[in-house]
Amino acid sequence: SNGDSRVFEGSANDLARRDFTINAMAIRLNRGPFGDLVDEHGGRRDLERRLVRVLHNRSFIDDATRIWRGVRYEQRLGFRLERSTEKLILRDIPMLATVSGDRIRHELELALVESEPEKILTRADELKVLPALHPALRADPWLVDRFEAARSANDGVPPPGLYLALLTYPLTSEEVEGVITRLHLPGPMARTLRDSHHLKTELRKLGTTTLMPSDVYRMLNGYSPLVITAAQLAASLPMAQRWLRIYKDDLRLVKTKLTGDDLMKMGVTAGRPVGEVLDQLLTARLDGQVATRKDEEAIVRRLLKDLPSAH
Repeated sequence: SNGDSRVFEGSANDLARRDFTINAMAIRLNRGPFGDLVDEHGGRRDLERRLVRVLHNRSFIDDATRIWRGVRYEQRLGFRLERSTEKLILRDIPMLATVSGDRIRHELELALVESEPEKILTRADELKVLPALHPALRADPWLVDRFEAARSANDGVPPPGLYLALLTYPLTSEEVEGVITRLHLPGPMARTLRDSHHLKTELRKLGTTTLMPSDVYRMLNGYSPLVITAAQLAASLPMAQRWLRIYKDDLRLVKTKLTGDDLMKMGVTAGRPVGEVLDQLLTARLDGQVATRKDEEAIVRRLLKDLPSAH
């Protein structure tokens, strides 16, 4: 019928706007040829040949995010980019600069939730697509190893933020800021990248043999578990890795038995002295000097006796 013809024409126009031939196929649902394959662009042939092919030579000019999608589909499916499509990617990489940071970030986030995102990033690096995001970004064997380790440490499903922290870990502070700006990263994600870089500059201190657990606690307290995990995966110093693990698994969870109210009932005045006493109790607990509530009470009584300013 004429109605069926108009529906088919509209569907054909829609398929012609798809990214690649393998997702430009449809099944007829109208009467008569119900169930027939609609394949105006050779998608079935490319599917059989395991090829990712664009529909026309202006595809990446019309929408440069297709470059990232093409690489992602290729690696997810175990296909390969069709030769002319790969040439068009190389030609049209400069078009990525015209895409907003939000849209590029969305494509990168989709890549990072794939089962093995390092394959996508490695291919994107090979095609110079990854450096187009920022010239300092690389997907080298170091990154591949860290991504694999991240999956082992997170039951196979690391959060995208952990992957992104590892991707930007080798960068300088200025380069990290460049990535944050280019991807228009929201506040929490931007803080993760900045904190990861800052902690990287501090890790050498964790190699000091004279450190006490309380020293490590104060050095690492305030960093999110994700940032600690990124540093643990990326650190090259065995001692630093050991302290990061101890902090993450144990030290960050340590609390004093006594509370501020308990201290005031014992005679410690409100305000700064309470905080100072609590800090000393936490130090003692972290360093194994106390084990029970009674041990903490003994320290407080001694402080009340020896430090008149605390009461």
